[in-house]
Amino acid sequence: MIDLERAKTVMVKILLNIDSICQKHRINYWIDFGTLLGAVRHNGFIPWDDDIDITMPREDYNRFLTVAQEELGDDYLLDNNKYTRRKHMLATKVRHKRSVYVEHGFEEDQPAGYNGIFVDIFPVDRISKKNVKKYNYLRRLYHISPFKPKYKSVKTRTINYALSFLILIRPLFRRQMTKLLDENGDMYILGQEIPFPLHYPFDLVFPLKKISFESQYFNCPKLERDILQWLFGDFMKMPPENQRRIHARDIKFFD
Repeated sequence: MIDLERAKTVMVKILLNIDSICQKHRINYWIDFGTLLGAVRHNGFIPWDDDIDITMPREDYNRFLTVAQEELGDDYLLDNNKYTRRKHMLATKVRHKRSVYVEHGFEEDQPAGYNGIFVDIFPVDRISKKNVKKYNYLRRLYHISPFKPKYKSVKTRTINYALSFLILIRPLFRRQMTKLLDENGDMYILGQEIPFPLHYPFDLVFPLKKISFESQYFNCPKLERDILQWLFGDFMKMPPENQRRIHARDIKFFD
């Protein structure tokens, strides 16, 4: 049986470590997506959730990567496709070394020493609202691959295999997406390395403020409820029980 409460305690400790590094180096970050929803609706984790998501603007994300490897401490490691060379790593995870967290659908991408409990860090870029639709269309083409470890349906699997030749022109998609970005754009959008087309208005974010999460205080956007409305609609409404799923297939600890 998964000890979810213990795992959540470890995740909060990881987040505290990240927060300390960000304060020291004046790096902007904020809790986001399901974690932000949990903070607003539950004052902590969504009861059935088993991960923490934070976001950083691209320039802060790059700065964090340059300092975090040396400053995280002996209990944690930085895991992304730059440091661990794993093709399925989407962004960056800060992992706990003395645990094992196996995600559904990613069982074969869990090498020993790089599969601990984690906090996800997502980069965001600025873009003009008029270019969001085109950017996300290119994102879908960029992420088509027959090598994905997990498919939600036979249709998805078939499409990915049929269009797998697009891998050959991935650099073209990447260049086109980069050209659409605008450092003065009115939207924040998830970086091109992430397959999810999430975005929200830039002016809802700064200046950052603090919010309570599991009896600690972390950065959040200035208009967090407006962002949640943008992302989830009626965010205070609880989902049906059959949609309350966790990501982990197994979580273990090395005491």
